[in-house]
Amino acid sequence: MDNDNHPLEPVLVNKKKLDPGRFVRSFFLIFVGIIFLLNTTGVVDWTVWTYIWRFWPVLIILSGLSLVVGSGRGVSLIISLFSLVTFVGVGIFSLGAVNSPIVADILFFTMVDFKHERH
Repeated sequence: MDNDNHPLEPVLVNKKKLDPGRFVRSFFLIFVGIIFLLNTTGVVDWTVWTYIWRFWPVLIILSGLSLVVGSGRGVSLIISLFSLVTFVGVGIFSLGAVNSPIVADILFFTMVDFKHERH
């Protein structure tokens, strides 16, 4: 028999390599979707985009890294985690820059009000 698969074993039709660029694009789309959702529900003001736009070179860097390092399993995991941390960091910085209440609640920035502290 030429077929090495057992008859009852499932055959994977689409055996794609792990592409780190796919993860970068996926995290980017999820990030943009979350920001748009927060905009349309009124949680975050539309001015947040001026802060997010400052980080557009990050997309070029992440895309370049994914092209340079290849598509191995370990490399894909590292690029994916780096992309996730980067997008979360940009989101937290941008939401914090517009004084979003969601960041204040999540990161407990409002526990101590340093500006109005009395001496």
